[in-house]
Amino acid sequence: MAKVKIPYLVEFTQKGRVYFAWRPGKHVRALGFANEGLGTDRHAAIQRAMAKNEQVARERARLKDMETGFVPGTFDHLVRVYRGSSQDKIKPSKAWNKLADSTQGKYNTYLDRFLKKFHSEPILDFTTEIINSIHSSMAHEPHAANYALSVLSALFREARLHTSLFGITENPCHGVERYGKKEGVAPRDVFWSQDQQSTFLEVAHKLDPEVAMGFYLMVYSGQRLSDCLGMGTTDFDGDKIRVVQEKTDKKIWVPCHQVLKAKINQHIKDRAQAGHIGGNILQTIGHQEFKKRYFSSRWDKVMAKTGLTNLRRHDIRSTAVIRLAEAECTTTEIASITGHSLTNVESILAHYWQRTYKQAENAISKLEKSENIAPEKAPK
Repeated sequence: MAKVKIPYLVEFTQKGRVYFAWRPGKHVRALGFANEGLGTDRHAAIQRAMAKNEQVARERARLKDMETGFVPGTFDHLVRVYRGSSQDKIKPSKAWNKLADSTQGKYNTYLDRFLKKFHSEPILDFTTEIINSIHSSMAHEPHAANYALSVLSALFREARLHTSLFGITENPCHGVERYGKKEGVAPRDVFWSQDQQSTFLEVAHKLDPEVAMGFYLMVYSGQRLSDCLGMGTTDFDGDKIRVVQEKTDKKIWVPCHQVLKAKINQHIKDRAQAGHIGGNILQTIGHQEFKKRYFSSRWDKVMAKTGLTNLRRHDIRSTAVIRLAEAECTTTEIASITGHSLTNVESILAHYWQRTYKQAENAISKLEKSENIAPEKAPK
């Protein structure tokens, strides 16, 4: 019998038996399809191969639609309105522009995944029940499920601002319960102790002074790494340092702790003695501004030599908030230094602030003061 002429269907003999398989070319595999064995039944193999080819045709048509335009009011349309589309001359939304580049990258991963599934679905068809089913379908990775919910919530928040385009007045993500401690998602409550800081800095000073300087900038200014990497020598006036926060575009002046002043002055002095003046406070070997990924790789090399575990660079900013709170700074005072919103400061204190002996001691001291009991007269 002549071999069938179905695209990608191949027939071969193995150990005396005839087998069939669907083996697409590299361009089809690039669309997400993979080789598939189809067994020994010729008729069933032909039917299955034809079905797979129809899937390929539909995927190609979908991608072509994405390139040539969109159907108004659909999920695809909303994504274009949210993150912008140069081919449709749609500018990115304000909400999208406020996201840091790294966050945009993470959001794109989820948006692209959802586009494959919901590309032509009308926004009006999305209900809280459907969003909840999407969230529940990712129960095996609860952190990712919660992040996906955040992405969808931001997306549908944008839809509410364009009722004439999408027709919704309520965000369907509201009411969907996030995974919590019971599912293994607990708020992180780790921050750097003074001993851990000393251990890290001892190694950093020996292996990579730029990483050590980065730690001082982060822990004493309470700023994100990306903002610290952008700090220039001209932003430091000897007493305070100017910061333009990349994520919020806020412009703030941060008064410098005495330790930070001394470290910045020494860092700039050492570089000047080597013949390099100006530029950013943190610089590469070639005296260029650090890219975040490159600095992070150097940080990781230092961290690997410290023996410290369960500590992250991201914990440093929260550590700054905690230390300011332990110094009895008010929420407003903390926010004026770190650039957090008041709500975020309160959230950090709620999630990160360990109930330390120092806090308990302060609480008892305040109670004694309120009762007019002097420490030496306190009853035994």
